[in-house]
Amino acid sequence: MKQTINHLDFKFSTLLLALVFGVFFTSCDKDDDVSTSDIDRVSMKTLPQLDYVLGNALNLSGMVITLDKGGDLIDVPFESFQSEGIITEPENGEILDLTDESVTISVSDSGKGLIQAINVTNEVVAMEIKEAPRTDYFYGEKLDLTDMVLTFSYENGDSEDLSYAEVQNDIETVPVNGEAISSDTDLTITHVTTGITVVQELNLSRFFPVSAVLVTPPTKTEYAVGEPLDLSGIVIRYTMSDSSEVNIGFEDFDALKIGSTPENGTILTADVVVVKIKHLRPTTLVSIPITVTP
Repeated sequence: MKQTINHLDFKFSTLLLALVFGVFFTSCDKDDDVSTSDIDRVSMKTLPQLDYVLGNALNLSGMVITLDKGGDLIDVPFESFQSEGIITEPENGEILDLTDESVTISVSDSGKGLIQAINVTNEVVAMEIKEAPRTDYFYGEKLDLTDMVLTFSYENGDSEDLSYAEVQNDIETVPVNGEAISSDTDLTITHVTTGITVVQELNLSRFFPVSAVLVTPPTKTEYAVGEPLDLSGIVIRYTMSDSSEVNIGFEDFDALKIGSTPENGTILTADVVVVKIKHLRPTTLVSIPITVTP
């Protein structure tokens, strides 16, 4: 009888112990396997690095987010993201480009998360004139930047050579391209976004030639009566008092006070057989024969 009682006591003790361990492990499982469906809100507690240069790797170390689970606030550092089923897009360490504007943080399959803005730049940090534009002008001529080439250096260490046509919307110049230069000045070039400025010296002198010779006649030299005179295409080579020579096209005639008889645009009659181009001195006279058919 005593043995029976002892046997029953042992069975009861074993059953009780199993029950206690079962309750204990069930409780532990519930604590360790927290359902993500009970997350009410995700917020940023500690920001990661936000500012980057093109080509940098995303750095989320140091970031801490807070999970609000029914009023219980749980801080999760970045190093625990993987174990908590938290993912980011882009991933930590991914090389960034200028299209990367934010990091999306998603908490498992809870549908909860947040989006953190980041800033990826590659600003111009230096600007140089690699190939100067035309720098010698007569007073009254128009600034011509067509041949200018600038070198832009960027934050990430890259550099590139760009023609005026490629950068004209990124820079401001004083004087403006195409503007008549009426006084002594230098060319100032400013990068609009960064304010970086470079200066190019200009050499100005007075246009006072001593002789002239026709280089290229006007494109049109044959007319019918009643047509307007068209001097476009004409190029004249002028020799200055220091023996230097310069070719001047029709587009610069007005600025340099070069006139013609008859004037450009004049309606022609049959008796007009020559067009005379002249500056101030008689020695600069150039005569161009034309034909006007009745």
